[in-house]
This record gives sequence, C-alpha cells and structure tokens, in this order.
Amino acid sequence: MSIDIPPGRYALDPVHSSLQFATRFVGARVRGTFGELSGALEIAEDLTKSSVQVEIDVATVSTGDDHTGAFRVGFTASGRVSRSAFA
Repeated sequence: MSIDIPPGRYALDPVHSSLQFATRFVGARVRGTFGELSGALEIAEDLTKSSVQVEIDVATVSTGDDHTGAFRVGFTASGRVSRSAFA
C-alpha cells in the first residue's frame, strides 16, 4: 500500500472536522455530534506503524434536542481509549 502523503505529524483541523455518532436509546435512534475535538495523525514511513490520537470534549455533546443536557449528566471521561478497547 502506498500513499502520497509524506511521513510526519498532521494536526486535526477543528474548523473542517466533525465527530458524529448514532445510537439507540429506548428503542429510538439518536444521532448527535461533539462540538469540540482535537487530535493528530502520525504517518510513519512504515504505514503499519502510523497512528491517530483524538481528544473529545464530551461536555459538548449535542443531539439537536433540548433534552441533550440530561444525557450530559452521565458522561464522564478520563484517560485514553485505544483501538484494542473496541476489539
């Protein structure tokens, strides 16, 4: 596999980036976004050693519903989540 991006660290552009999600809550589909995120993509010479790091301000969650604030009460975050956490 080859790419035309030179190896290096690339910062996430928060103006042109978004994080969206979809889940089910009490049988209804809920879609939303997080308003603030930051991160970087590290492209290595060996692509298999490349990585991505993203930090999300979970307090900025929005579902477009006035009741979103009620969902925020349950959000807590600390540390980092790795890909292996989802395997």
